[in-house]
Amino acid sequence: MGGGLVKAPIGPIARRRIGNTSVEASILGFGTGDNAGLMVLGGAHEQRNAVAEAIDAGINYFDTSPDYGRGRAEENLGRALKGRRHDVLVTTKVEIMPADRHRLAGKVVESVEQSLRRLGTDHLDILMIHNPPSRAHVWERTTWAPLVRDDFLREGGALDGLARVIASGKVRLGGIACEDAHPEVVADLVSEPTVQILNVWLNMLNPSGLLDPDPAPIHGPADYRGIARAAGAHGVGIAGFRALGGGALMSAAARTYARHPIAGGGFTRNAAAYRREVELATRLVERLGIDGTEAMAAVAYRFNITDPRVCTTVAGFSEIAHMRGALAAVAQGPLPQADMDDIVAAWYELFARPA
Repeated sequence: MGGGLVKAPIGPIARRRIGNTSVEASILGFGTGDNAGLMVLGGAHEQRNAVAEAIDAGINYFDTSPDYGRGRAEENLGRALKGRRHDVLVTTKVEIMPADRHRLAGKVVESVEQSLRRLGTDHLDILMIHNPPSRAHVWERTTWAPLVRDDFLREGGALDGLARVIASGKVRLGGIACEDAHPEVVADLVSEPTVQILNVWLNMLNPSGLLDPDPAPIHGPADYRGIARAAGAHGVGIAGFRALGGGALMSAAARTYARHPIAGGGFTRNAAAYRREVELATRLVERLGIDGTEAMAAVAYRFNITDPRVCTTVAGFSEIAHMRGALAAVAQGPLPQADMDDIVAAWYELFARPA
């Protein structure tokens, strides 16, 4: 298939409206998570330079969370944005721990105040509930746990908390992060007025969030089929993330299990899980005939911006060169429909069994 990186001048990065709102996001967002590591473990000088270069290139969507580096990503992003805060959209999240399950709305309000202090700002453009909408609780988790439909919708629930911070003027838009979410529960929430954007796990290795529900079971990747359809039906924007599969697609293209020295997160803590993802990615890369990391990055980022329901794809970087590669990729625009069809067909062939 096509999609190699074209050596061409990079013009202003395109923007798309976030769902039915009037707010526009750059199609490439700047992520600050542990997985890539730059905004957690990188040097302050490189962090400042990366953020400044991103803004100068037209990136206006910055995504962070109290969970990233246990607050360090928010602090580092806040410092790097000094003097440029008015140029960008800042998205952060709320992680509701099992101990806070009886004070959901209060936890949202409290978390916003803490994030504002770490970021050094007086408002957030977007606040997302990081806890995935799920069919069942998993309160034995020691980190932010899945929430069921009622946890979001009841009085004093998570969306009540979102409504409070939006009404206070400290948050502009609300949303939900959907990693490990159950699509049918997400579909019950997107009609709520406080839900204007979703974070959706999206990449070539798992494009299921863009696909319609299907009785064919998936073996390997998680099943997010139906999320984009539900979001689109209610004018809710989609911020895709993990365009490179947490690095697995790049490792598959490079034929290595090694990760960048400052890459962190769950895949660094669990080498076996990362190896499994790379093995799945290798099957896809070989099936599509993608040769080398440069071509891989180009196709992967372009894949994530092709569906018009996606307003931005949030990318994490381990170094500035990675950001430049992402910018060069999205500058080429969406993939041709034939390439999209080939990727989805390959994914079904490799990872979905007939019903």
